Amino acid sequence: MIYEDLIKQYEELSTEDKNALLVYKSRLGRAINSIGNNDSEIEEIYEQYKKLLDDPKNIFMAYTVFKDISFTTINDFKTSLISIKERLKTVASKITLPIDITVYRALSIKEDDNLFPLAKDTLISTSLNISECNKFFILNQGYKHYLYQIDLKKSSPLALCPYAILLDKNNNRLILTQRQDQEEIILSKDNYDFTTNFITTTTFYNDVALNIISLDAKPKINTRNHKR
Repeated sequence: MIYEDLIKQYEELSTEDKNALLVYKSRLGRAINSIGNNDSEIEEIYEQYKKLLDDPKNIFMAYTVFKDISFTTINDFKTSLISIKERLKTVASKITLPIDITVYRALSIKEDDNLFPLAKDTLISTSLNISECNKFFILNQGYKHYLYQIDLKKSSPLALCPYAILLDKNNNRLILTQRQDQEEIILSKDNYDFTTNFITTTTFYNDVALNIISLDAKPKINTRNHKR
């Protein structure tokens, strides 16, 4: 299976690279994607994780996965996130595809948001498994819904992490869990030129409009510095 091959490449990454990916696969990933876009969300996550990592139950996480995240001040926190983000951009060139594949991305954005909806920032979370996409739609009034089909060629650069950091709300404990079911593939927009194949609109879930967009992702020449 293609995902198992990619996991083998993930296992060859450095501990620092794996930690950066684990930070991204915690709720801090939302804060990273919110840099320059949503300060209120960053502040909310800062307050939550500052308390969590001060709790002795989470001391292992504090001194391993989150050791490079500073919670001294909100500005220090943002600086840490920016540093992790820059490392992730590099990590997203260290794993490469052995074959052509298609990945999918689903999202819902507010109707008054006119930003290009593929991703509000550099990092793009996609999945090999189209059935996973249903989990990411917000089926409330006032939202537009998009499903992206992205064709990737052999040797395209990417990142992935078969684990995630989740919060056990019963005891406020951060836990490491294996998450291969989603078959997540992380892309950096900086690594690709995207070409639109087609755009169409259909309906789903009680006649809600769904915009389907097919893209070709062509790797940029300067991303060929991956490790093999």
